[in-house]
Amino acid sequence: MNNNLTFTPTGSLSQNITIRVYDDKIEEADETVILNLNITSGTADLGPFDTHTMTISGSNDDQVSAVCCSGGGELLYDDPQANHYQTPVIFRGGSQDAKTRTLIPASELQALGLIAGEINSLSLYVYTKFSTGSFQNFRIGILGTTTSALTPFVPWYSTTQVYMGNVATAVGWNEFQFDTPFIWDGTSNLYIDFCFNNTSSTNNDYVITFNPGTSGVEGVSYRTGTGTNGCNLNSGNYTLYYDRHPVILFSQPSGAIVEEAVSSSNGEVPVGNTAHFYSPDDEVMLSIKNIGTTTMNCFDIDIITSGTGKANLPFGTNQYSNKTFQINADNNALYEVTFYYSDSELSTWGADADMLNIIQSSSPIASANAGNSDFILSSKVMDNLGSGTANGYKAVVEGSGYFALTDGYDPFYQITLDDSDFCIEELNRGVVFTNELGDSYLMGVDPSGNPELTAVANPMVNVESQSNQLYVMTGSRGLIIKRNASSYTKINVDNDGNITTTISGNPSTKAAKLMDGNVYIPGDGAGLIFRNTEGECWKMFVDNGGNLVTSQVPCN
Repeated sequence: MNNNLTFTPTGSLSQNITIRVYDDKIEEADETVILNLNITSGTADLGPFDTHTMTISGSNDDQVSAVCCSGGGELLYDDPQANHYQTPVIFRGGSQDAKTRTLIPASELQALGLIAGEINSLSLYVYTKFSTGSFQNFRIGILGTTTSALTPFVPWYSTTQVYMGNVATAVGWNEFQFDTPFIWDGTSNLYIDFCFNNTSSTNNDYVITFNPGTSGVEGVSYRTGTGTNGCNLNSGNYTLYYDRHPVILFSQPSGAIVEEAVSSSNGEVPVGNTAHFYSPDDEVMLSIKNIGTTTMNCFDIDIITSGTGKANLPFGTNQYSNKTFQINADNNALYEVTFYYSDSELSTWGADADMLNIIQSSSPIASANAGNSDFILSSKVMDNLGSGTANGYKAVVEGSGYFALTDGYDPFYQITLDDSDFCIEELNRGVVFTNELGDSYLMGVDPSGNPELTAVANPMVNVESQSNQLYVMTGSRGLIIKRNASSYTKINVDNDGNITTTISGNPSTKAAKLMDGNVYIPGDGAGLIFRNTEGECWKMFVDNGGNLVTSQVPCN
């Protein structure tokens, strides 16, 4: 790596510094790059800034990471290779009142990666600050227009107000969070104006502008006045700068775009890490969190069939999604996987989309059979991630295979309780679940009354009752476990599928009671089914990662 730049004594000269960032697909914390500039020989002027700091977002801008959807896709209207200037526009404090306008063609916005939808903020870079007061009633307005360039014949349009406030600028980026997001249609040019209404003048601030490659085109223009509202300066003479456009940082809410076509990706996922896999078109396919004990090397992800419909499974009476996946790894790893589907891919399922599960098979789903396939309950369904139309179906699975969404599930014989709780009366007892890998866990409650899981090697120890599945079919009823000598914890599932607990000093007066021992639910993947107050049914079970989770299921 060469860490020296040589400038010859030929007048003004610019050179580029290249920073390469490689995407390893792993969700990581932010990282900081610091550039320190110093003169090693000769005479030169570094300017006011000899240290530059750049933050590389490890997850904030990932479309489907845990923190993605609080907002954040930032897009910079600028050309690093162009000539740049500091220009006294927008914050013209040397006048009591001023109005500035600029126009950005849709083609340039599209090239940035701006997509149709909300724009929720913009930022301007003040390079030199001379103003000493604030800009009163500073207003930003935007209009979508077919006008492709500014000329003296283009009127000063009326715009939709997106921001209004009193502004004191600072050197660097000045961000303006919109009071009302602007909805861009994806094809219109953006006409943007800025104005303020002061009672006295101060001094001008200089913002960074650049030449976008035009020649003799009005880039930014302004009018000034005294004793009038700057936002009403819509006629008369004005000042313009040719081929200078303000550098603007736009922000859009993050929203995942789902890959709907046959596509491939690959990588590796170290233990404890989460990786998000995107197609070559930068559209999300799936996410994987390695919860096993070994790195998942040489990991291949494929969407092998696509479509927005569904088909009949080769066995049984259920169906599966047209879009199917294949996952190949070089070891039999245990991992949490989230498959992403768009609204259009789910529309064929109607209201049942919230109750879909995942089928895993050792052969392509179109040729699968009951002997080489498993139905895996989705432990979490995520709707419309961010501002996009991505929907995620999460489950814990083991090993390679072929996958799809399905309305199939493993049926279990069950005990049904109508308008009755189920109460376990002996201390330190609970319900023993077995997940689809055959691992058993005892669910009890801790001293604070919270559900807790403990792995058990012999699920039959202390078992006094056994049922393939337990169904509590009245919304106000649940599972009651004795917490201590004088109180109980009632466990249920609310209308959003969250596990809830209520502590009481008395057991239910209307309950089926087990006076001694545990309840054992031996079926792999079986569990407790609760009907909530909205009439929906949620199954509580232990997933293959040893987590107590819920999944919406049909009410049988």
